[in-house]
Amino acid sequence: MKKRMKQLCALMLAGAMVLGAAGCGGNSSSSAETDSGEGSAAAAADNTMYISVEQESTSTDKVEFPWYNLRLPCILMYRGLVLANPAETEFTGDLAESYEMSEDGLTYTFQMKEGLKWSDGEDLTAEDVVWSIETALKAAQVASTYTTCFSYIQGAQEYIDGTADSVSGMTIDGNTLTITLTDSYAYFLTAMGQFSILPKHCLEDEDPLNLYQSDFWAAPVTSGYYKFDEMTAGSYYTLSINENYEGEKPQIENVVCNFVSSQTTAITSGASDYAFTNSSSDIEVMNADENLTAYYNEYLFYKYLIFNMSGVDGNENAAMQNPLVREAVAYAIDRDALAALYGDVAKVIYNGVPVSDEDNDGMVYEYDPEKAKALLDEAGWDYDYTVRILYYNDDETSQNIIAAICQYLQDIGMKVESTYTSQGTQDLFTTRNYDIGFKGTGPMDAYYSEYMSSSSTFQNIYGGDTAFDESISKLMSATNDEEETAAKTELQQIEEEKLYKVPIMTLGYYTYLNTSRLNVPEDLDMGTPGHRCDIQFTEWSIK
Repeated sequence: MKKRMKQLCALMLAGAMVLGAAGCGGNSSSSAETDSGEGSAAAAADNTMYISVEQESTSTDKVEFPWYNLRLPCILMYRGLVLANPAETEFTGDLAESYEMSEDGLTYTFQMKEGLKWSDGEDLTAEDVVWSIETALKAAQVASTYTTCFSYIQGAQEYIDGTADSVSGMTIDGNTLTITLTDSYAYFLTAMGQFSILPKHCLEDEDPLNLYQSDFWAAPVTSGYYKFDEMTAGSYYTLSINENYEGEKPQIENVVCNFVSSQTTAITSGASDYAFTNSSSDIEVMNADENLTAYYNEYLFYKYLIFNMSGVDGNENAAMQNPLVREAVAYAIDRDALAALYGDVAKVIYNGVPVSDEDNDGMVYEYDPEKAKALLDEAGWDYDYTVRILYYNDDETSQNIIAAICQYLQDIGMKVESTYTSQGTQDLFTTRNYDIGFKGTGPMDAYYSEYMSSSSTFQNIYGGDTAFDESISKLMSATNDEEETAAKTELQQIEEEKLYKVPIMTLGYYTYLNTSRLNVPEDLDMGTPGHRCDIQFTEWSIK
């Protein structure tokens, strides 16, 4: 395996335990039995890149919803107003030709490109941007990063409450879109670079609460390099060059996205050209493959436990509502042992501010099963109750993590059962038939955004608690180190008081490309998996 890394690791990991769819989407799929990506679209042209998409079921018939799961296929199909560099510190225009920010950080002015088109030939305008932002504010299953960001736009709360028909802080004058915030928001451009603009003319009649499962996603209209071709349910879907894309066209003419049960199996068998992971077992396998090149990103991806307590819909779960029980779980977990299962990519944490951050001054929950038992006794825990743990990653490392967590909780007297779900978002935040969930997100702004009372997902397990809102706002609008430190201090204190999450570790990520088939730039930086950034894709080609 050839290796290029964004940051060098001290040690190598040595092993741990056809035609464009007409109209605005709909059902254009046929049925085929899933084959885990082993040649399911072998008839595609030679100038084809293969991407593996870990499937949620054997009957998957839709692409991923880009407002919650932004994966490489969605990045190739959709665009944001701006495009970030791989470090997400600099931004250039994408759908916007240019942008300006006022000196006080409250007003952003975007000049939209002339003549933009959707893949179906309809005009793409600032109206699509405004509609997308307003819809995201009311939609279900939208990443907290976006809802938090958009809540800073003037008039957003009135729009959410239904006392206004539109968000007053967004105005359009020809190709000029102006967005005015109520307070400065440090991550505004970052969010606008990740947020996919969707076609208003296709989706404006959809219920925002059901948008993520609309039939549109079975044959979507796109704006990016590629247009959607066809879907073979449970097997794969195909993309081809979007003739209406106004920029430089990719050299790779076709993309086949295979639904697979394992990215690692797909790429090491030659059925895929792309994979990403932070699983030590997967990393070990892919590092041993001479056909693959690895790109490492030192990313703050948090792995943590969440608790199903109460939703804004009135759905209550009394078992996890006593903070002493949650504190017992925090002390019952041996974070060092769990992090060791991920190898060098993992760093132990106790709250949302990494231990290595000079602003970290929070509680350290050392592994102490005796203290955990005492806390359960103090809480009056019912030792006949069976704690239900839900998780949605089924790689070997994740399975080992869950097995260890179950054992830790059994060691303090709890009865425990664990369940894997292939539909993590729905089962964690809608179905909610569990007590403790094992989840991940990142980076820091996304981690803390989940605590916002406006979060469309976490308000279903934390009841829309407003305790974090003010301190999160201070962090997001901080303009100097002192303000940022003060906000982090407040957030750590509230985390200790509430214990809505039990953070375990942060992880870096590896992206792998099959460079026995792909030509890519020597200086390629893949950035963070699941984040839209400039990966010089028009310079990629098939050997």
